[in-house]
Amino acid sequence: MNAPQRLITCSLLAGTLLPACSTTSLAGIIEINLSGVNIEYDGTDIFSLGGAADPLATIDVFEDGGLIGSLTTGVAASVFIPDVFDIDAGGDTVTSGAGGFFDVGFGGFDTLLLNLNPVTVIYVEASGTVQFAFGAASASIFAQALPFGIEITEPVSVSFSTQVNNGLADDGQFITAFEASGTGEIFAVRVPEPATAGLLGLVLGLGATGGVRRRRL
Repeated sequence: MNAPQRLITCSLLAGTLLPACSTTSLAGIIEINLSGVNIEYDGTDIFSLGGAADPLATIDVFEDGGLIGSLTTGVAASVFIPDVFDIDAGGDTVTSGAGGFFDVGFGGFDTLLLNLNPVTVIYVEASGTVQFAFGAASASIFAQALPFGIEITEPVSVSFSTQVNNGLADDGQFITAFEASGTGEIFAVRVPEPATAGLLGLVLGLGATGGVRRRRL
């Protein structure tokens, strides 16, 4: 399976993408919930259904548990998890290869492009559920242009919970194919808005007056 095309072309042409942020001043926890995620497996790779960007049902964005906004128009995701070999048909946990990605389109030119570290894939045969468990720093930010004035920083955590709904097949020992649908979640730390960061810097500056000067973050 060749890797699906990333959700990058139109955003780069529009000039709206930002590189991964290295800012150390942190704010709230951002949670991005995706519904209507559709994936498939061909015995080697896991990828968006049909190998193209997958239209989503909704994207909900939260900060510290409070809803910032919901999007339903033009939202999509593109997933690629390579080298997922030998998933035992009776239930198994395997680790993918490196080089995967998870890209989210929020409509228009708003986009989040993530590079995935190797992924732990947990297949639970008893309930027909395929779950993907990622570590706390499972993804790095390739580029971002997020809605609602948000900018995030690393580490980024990504997870999926999907139900196998079609095409489940095996060779008598290992899973060879399936299609599944479900939800996805992204967690990261928000970079403060410029006004907030500026105020923080002013307060720190005043506190240092007449004392030992602290190194800037």
